[in-house]
Amino acid sequence: MLAGMVFSAIIPRTDAASKPATAASPQQVRAANVAKEEVPVRLTRIDPTRNMKRFYTVAVEVTLFDDVACTRTYGRIGERGGRVMVGLYPTEAEAVAALGRIVRAKLTRGYRREN
Repeated sequence: MLAGMVFSAIIPRTDAASKPATAASPQQVRAANVAKEEVPVRLTRIDPTRNMKRFYTVAVEVTLFDDVACTRTYGRIGERGGRVMVGLYPTEAEAVAALGRIVRAKLTRGYRREN
């Protein structure tokens, strides 16, 4: 109990009310809305005639060092693991834009949205 009190005394809490209000651009608002609705995006491509069962998951995440990462996980459905690719971006808007490009490319190649 004492440790919690010391911690709160050393590091002041910040909340939304203490931060100055900044106006967001329309692009940032769209990016935030896309991020809220679509992340993570899970895509699948199943074609029994070709014995194809693939998945593709794309997510925007904040890394341990406060970078924004667009993480892609893909592989064969039913197998353990898969492959992971991580792309680092300076802003969340750029990472969400990359997510949109990746999803559009996969949808044109025959993947379908699962969630």
